[in-house]
Amino acid sequence: MEKLKSLIQINRKKEINLLFAILCIYTIFIITNDYICFCFQANSSLLTYAISAFLVGTLTFFITRKVKIKPEQFNKYDLLFFAMILGIYAIKFAIPDKAFDTLNYHLYVQENAFSDNVMYNFFPARWINTFSFPLGDRMHYFFRFFLGYRLGNIFNVFILVVVYYQVKRILNMFIDTKRDMLIPVLALLAITTEFILQNYITYYIDLIAIPFILEILYIILNKEYDFFHNLLTLLCAGIIVALKVSNALLLIPMAIIYLIGARKTIRLSTVLVGIIIALFPIIVYLLNNYIQTRKSCISFL
Repeated sequence: MEKLKSLIQINRKKEINLLFAILCIYTIFIITNDYICFCFQANSSLLTYAISAFLVGTLTFFITRKVKIKPEQFNKYDLLFFAMILGIYAIKFAIPDKAFDTLNYHLYVQENAFSDNVMYNFFPARWINTFSFPLGDRMHYFFRFFLGYRLGNIFNVFILVVVYYQVKRILNMFIDTKRDMLIPVLALLAITTEFILQNYITYYIDLIAIPFILEILYIILNKEYDFFHNLLTLLCAGIIVALKVSNALLLIPMAIIYLIGARKTIRLSTVLVGIIIALFPIIVYLLNNYIQTRKSCISFL
């Protein structure tokens, strides 16, 4: 009987929530576009986006045959959250983002991720920001490319929606209540911090890592230590680092807890495939930085 239960568990489709799945697909779409731009030394265009969309769409088709996309559990009290963030955005979106970091380097990196920033443009966005990993900025640029400058930062609104439903999922693990209003209100309070409200109508990238961190936290709390979730965790970890290298410090305690919990499910195949998946979001930007800085050092010598 126990063996039968185990077989059912193994063969059952793995689940991933709809909004987070969309975020993962979009992130991979942007990274794939950047691989194309890097290989062909091209700027993002309708052509590069179209090729990336085809490749990622094909991959998504095959993955969804094994993975179930689970719709979010909508509650009528979620309208409080939507009314707040969309209301604030409607008031402020017409005012262009003039934040210091936006003008200093975010706008430049959005458009010029793979430009020669040593021999042609000499460290145009300060020395450290010129070669910061540009994934977060590139994720913003897609919306700016199609919607223009004022509406381009709407991506952060989507990030907040993903985070809101993730917080609700985590709260539901600890709070058993018959009051439909309690979880939505607590989730709303959890994300209405000054930092979030200040940054979600800008081109700042600090919010983008939050849903990936929360997804790893949910997997740990839910003890979903199977092959699929191990790989999903490694993908999230790679994306978190690709968004901002300093985010790696946040992953250290989570990695220790995860490895302790998942130690019985980690196989050689998990390690081999996992290394490729974890490095996929990082390697194109790391390689670009290495080539440019190495070339400049040789030239100066």
